[in-house]
Amino acid sequence: MNWRLLLPSLLLVIFSAHAAEAQTHVAALGRGQARLSDDHPGRISGEVIDARTGSPAAGVPIALYRPRTTSNRVWPEPWVNQEPEIDVIPLSTVRAASEGQFLFEGVEPGHYRVAALVSARSQSAEVVIATDQPQAWAPLSVHVGGTARGRVLSEEGAPLKNVFVFVTGEEDAQGLNARKSAMPTIRVETEPSGYFLLPDLPSGALWLQAAREDYGFSAPLRVDVQEGANIRDLSLVVRDERERIMASRRSKGGIGIVIDFDSRGVVIRRTIEGLAAESLGIQAGDRVLSIQGRPTPWMARYEFFSLARGPVGDPVVITLSRDGGPPFEVMVVRSLMPSRR
Repeated sequence: MNWRLLLPSLLLVIFSAHAAEAQTHVAALGRGQARLSDDHPGRISGEVIDARTGSPAAGVPIALYRPRTTSNRVWPEPWVNQEPEIDVIPLSTVRAASEGQFLFEGVEPGHYRVAALVSARSQSAEVVIATDQPQAWAPLSVHVGGTARGRVLSEEGAPLKNVFVFVTGEEDAQGLNARKSAMPTIRVETEPSGYFLLPDLPSGALWLQAAREDYGFSAPLRVDVQEGANIRDLSLVVRDERERIMASRRSKGGIGIVIDFDSRGVVIRRTIEGLAAESLGIQAGDRVLSIQGRPTPWMARYEFFSLARGPVGDPVVITLSRDGGPPFEVMVVRSLMPSRR
């Protein structure tokens, strides 16, 4: 047997096998890869491509979800579900490697969704892992927009980790909050050093906020984003409001209003019979311009509720406007809210 003649053919077979394998998974664990379990052989791999250029989209966050049905929400806070067909918390999240590749290993049999966490125009892919088909390939394309990076700090200047930075509103041509637009959920979590990078921001005027549900909120920050631009050195300061937030959770006091959020902030839908707001003459249709000195047009819902609720007997100062008239201030003493039925 002439091995010199056979060697090129053998190398071609080996190379072809590796090329075919590259379409179903990527190499050993590293950047852009995660292991869910050592007890399962399943693996979901893929690549992310920038739809505008056709180039690999390195660094794009990729999340793995188990689909489920939940009630749809439109709140911008990161800890509230917005997507009706996927779980609130992904099983795992990685960032695409330099060639746009990603891999989830150790996946048990089941139905999954892989999603690029960048924009509404990005793709997601549904895949199935089965005992007789333990590998799945999920190619994704994304529209990479502008970026904003910066740091989240405490009032003392210390970096804050595990704080969400998210887009709380998009300003339209009239300067109003386009809350009802099809703006995607854009959010990231700060690193231990307090740094964050918000990817794929749509062009225009956006309002950013940093918050942690159990810690506190920053003031909303307006940024002007140009397509493909990189905004740097942003600083968001989050106040330590843990004591107040815990008190509002433990207490059942409220100011007795039912509200709606619209493009201009907060409007009162109705007052609750027998509670403080009604007794002070607050009416349906009154607009809440601020609460406890904080403006409402770009305020996250959770922040408003955390300020309105709290210990019974404590005062809450709200600034109202009626029928487009001048603002007036009202001090409402929290009273016991009725139990929900």
